[in-house]
Order: sequence, then structure tokens, then C-alpha cells
Amino acid sequence: MINLPKIIIPCCDDSLPIVKINSFLFDKFWPNAHVNYLGFQPPTYKFYNAKHEFHSLAEEQEGGASSWTRYVHNYVKTLDDKSVIFWLDDYLLCTEPNMEMIRIALKLMEKNAKIGRFDLTFDSQVEGNCAEVGQIAGHSLVAKHPRAPYRISTQPAIWNREFLLKFLDNNWSPWEFELKGTHQAASEGLEQQTMAFTDRDLISYPVRTVAKGAVSRFNPGKYNVLGLHASTIKGLVDEGFFTEEDLIWGQHADQPPDFHDKEG
Repeated sequence: MINLPKIIIPCCDDSLPIVKINSFLFDKFWPNAHVNYLGFQPPTYKFYNAKHEFHSLAEEQEGGASSWTRYVHNYVKTLDDKSVIFWLDDYLLCTEPNMEMIRIALKLMEKNAKIGRFDLTFDSQVEGNCAEVGQIAGHSLVAKHPRAPYRISTQPAIWNREFLLKFLDNNWSPWEFELKGTHQAASEGLEQQTMAFTDRDLISYPVRTVAKGAVSRFNPGKYNVLGLHASTIKGLVDEGFFTEEDLIWGQHADQPPDFHDKEG
């Protein structure tokens, strides 16, 4: 039996309310997961599961968003783990993970040192620039083209720890990590691949999260819940995380459908 790697989820002081939602959903859908939240000021609330831990990277964040990778790098560098599961705090879980597929991905990475990152979502398939490279246990596999956009991403993925450290060893924001990291991977001709599962029906994936993140970048105070089941949304509203009026469907720049629109 392959042991699951640590799940590492960076956050910041402003995103602690989202971290609480994240903990609630992990407890609901993945209660056995050991989740390590990385931030600065510890939350004043208790997590929903004793296996959820907060690690303070410093008393306060200096350098703003551009110091994000440096702080995360300094933590990840202290680990002995060969691989980690890594994603941002507002990619909220939508359902139970497919543990069989996660373990298949881990076995592939153990056997093939050239897999630097294994995307656990449908993001690689949707973004394109992938080539099908075979099948395993009835699941189709794709590899991203070496110069594909978002070869380096904050979407949920298993990372070879040393490969991840190459891109964290910079003074970048999360967005620069994706954009400049992808450019770095291409320009340095790094051999390690980004691989993923693919499914023509967009159904069978190891992890499903809220599409493009929950915090609306274009509509402050709104939460994107695209991907969450109605019963889960009701649970979040009942728990007092937000009201129905706070909710939208998707990360639209202009007039996103709100929770009560018929599009939803």
C-alpha cells in the first residue's frame, strides 16, 4: 500500500476564512487526509479535523505577494518527502477523491523519475496542448507539451518535491509561479513531464474542485461555487460561511450568473 504524500495548501492572513471552508470540505469529502496549511498569523478558529494543521511561516509576510514562493520554498525544503500534493486554498473540494486513481499516479511517479508533476484535475485536458501517451488500469494518460501553457500550475497536483523546489526558489507571486514557472520549465528544457488522466466525458479524475477557484477575482465579496453540489452549498450556507446572495456561478469578469439565476 502506497502512503499518501503530505497535502500542502498555502494561504495568507486574508484568506483564513477560505481556509476554514477548505477544512470543512476536507472533513466532509476526505476525512483521512493530513492537510498542512501554510500561512502567517494562525487562525483563531479550530479546524474541522484533527489531521488539519497550520504551519506559521513567519510572524508576518514581508514583500507582499511577490515573496509567496520564497516562503513556501523555505518550508518545502525542510521536508524529507519524495513527493507532495500541492494546491491553493480556494480550490475547494467538490466531492470525494478517487483514491484508486491517486495511487495509480503515485505508482507511476515512483517508477518514472521524469514525471515532475501529475495534475489531479481535468485542467490539463481542458487547457489542451497534451498528447495521449497510453493507458493504465483502464484510464487514459496524457502528457503536456514541453512548451504548453500552464505546464506549471497551482491546480491540485502531485509534485516531485525536488521539481517543485526548482520553481519555488524564486521571489514570485502565485500567478508568476504559474506563468514564469512555465516559461522557466520550457527555456531550461527540463526533462520532467506534467502528466494527467484524460476522460472524453470530463467525469473520471482523481480530484474535482471548484472551477478556477472560489474567490472571485473580478467580483469582490462573491464566491464562485461552480462544481459544488446543491446539498454541499446548502451545508456551507447553513454553517454560516456565506449567504446565497454572496454566490455566483463561475469566474466571469462581467455580470456572472448569481445563485438564483436560471443558468445556475
